[in-house]
Amino acid sequence: MVILGIALAVGLDTFKVNRRQAEIDRVTLDMSRIAHEIQVWKMQPAQLDGGENKDLSEITFDRIYHTTGPCDAMAGPLGAGETCYYQEQEIRYILQPVDENIKVIALSRDIGFAANQFRLAETVVSGVHPEDVSFTLIQ
Repeated sequence: MVILGIALAVGLDTFKVNRRQAEIDRVTLDMSRIAHEIQVWKMQPAQLDGGENKDLSEITFDRIYHTTGPCDAMAGPLGAGETCYYQEQEIRYILQPVDENIKVIALSRDIGFAANQFRLAETVVSGVHPEDVSFTLIQ
């Protein structure tokens, strides 16, 4: 029984570690994709609703072809109504203007979206070149 208990505990711990790594990998991939789509929007001409003559801070998810949740659904540090979000399975992505740039924030449902407490990662997009994207893993 003791051996079975130890094996079960080790198995559960390994599962949690692997689940966490898979979540980090998925967030990293999603953040890269979203940052790329923001850069593509920035390079598109204004006639095509692109951001050629606009600041990156003007981007919204509906401009990069994602459906968004209601803008007043967010509460917490960003305040209700300050942003819309895009949801991919258990991860919610929000956009936050930073001067003329844009920050993409990944939130996990593990603690709850309503309080914006569980930030997994942040990506700041400041231009259209690969070096204009900085990714920070938080949790």
